Amino acid sequence: MTDKTHVIDEDGEVIIILENANAPFAVWSDNEQDVEIPQELETKNDETAKNEYRIQVSAKHLMLASPVFKKTLSGGWKESFNFVNKGSVEIKVDSWDIGAFVIFMKIIHCRLNAIPRKLNLELLSKITALADYYGYLDIMSIFRDVWISQLRNNFPTSHCRDLLLWLWISWAFRVHDLFQKATLTAMAQSNGWITNLGLPIPEKIIDTMNDQRQSTIYNIVDSLHQKKENLLHSDCHPCNAALLGNLIMEMNSNGLLSPTPTAPFLGISL
Repeated sequence: MTDKTHVIDEDGEVIIILENANAPFAVWSDNEQDVEIPQELETKNDETAKNEYRIQVSAKHLMLASPVFKKTLSGGWKESFNFVNKGSVEIKVDSWDIGAFVIFMKIIHCRLNAIPRKLNLELLSKITALADYYGYLDIMSIFRDVWISQLRNNFPTSHCRDLLLWLWISWAFRVHDLFQKATLTAMAQSNGWITNLGLPIPEKIIDTMNDQRQSTIYNIVDSLHQKKENLLHSDCHPCNAALLGNLIMEMNSNGLLSPTPTAPFLGISL
């Protein structure tokens, strides 16, 4: 493919070649709870995973906006030598979503009228990943509030892929109230390991969430077993016997009686 597929700057000296476009993103694995992957993600990956796109852009805008592109074009790499000697250059990138990448390039080139004011969660999370990778998150914050405000009302209440996308977006853009909401929901609703789905959420955050979830469940289970033992060895009062019977039935129905569940408490949520 030699023709340009997208022109952001018709005088641009750089052709960005996007290979393996629309590769799987933040995949919800089989060992997570069942969740419906967005249909657009499934079809795009099947149809366009091998496609190549060529986007014409401005070297000046790339270098001003992104330390990554600046290093590529002026840091002694092969691309920088080609750019200096020929006045134009091709840069290969891989796996990004083409829709998200084009919007990101329009933002870098200050094409404000061409930037959508409303995004779905999937697209916002992909643009956030681009901004993070290319060192553009701080500047992107001017669009953050507009995009996020239109999605807040659909914040998930279960541990699902969308919740982890919210965790990613809220961490990357430092939206503290949504980050707290996402972490608390994940810890309360997950019935297994919490993962980052391959998103660049620091492992320390994920580890802390898993540790706190397991610690809380352990304390609850331990407290219930202690209560059971206390009732079992208390004076044989009809009320205590009734309480003990009800407690044992509830613990058994929730898989907390025997064997006593242990970390990581798979299949148990708060």
